[in-house]
Amino acid sequence: MLPEKLIEIYHRTEARLLAERGDKPHWTGELASSALSTATSVAALALHDATAHADRIQQALNWLSA
Repeated sequence: MLPEKLIEIYHRTEARLLAERGDKPHWTGELASSALSTATSVAALALHDATAHADRIQQALNWLSA
C-alpha cells in the first residue's frame, strides 16, 4: 500500500474515533473484567505514566497473577 493511502486511512480512522468520542476529552465506557482488558489497561497506564499510575498498575498485576 502506498504511504499516501495509509495516511488517508489513518486520518479517516482518527476522524471516526474522535466523532465517536463526541465533545468530551475522553471516551466513556467500561472494559470487560477479563485478563485481556486488564493487561491492556496496565500497558496503557504504564506507557502513559507508570509512576503516576503505579498503585493501579500494581493492583492490576496482582489481580492478573491471582
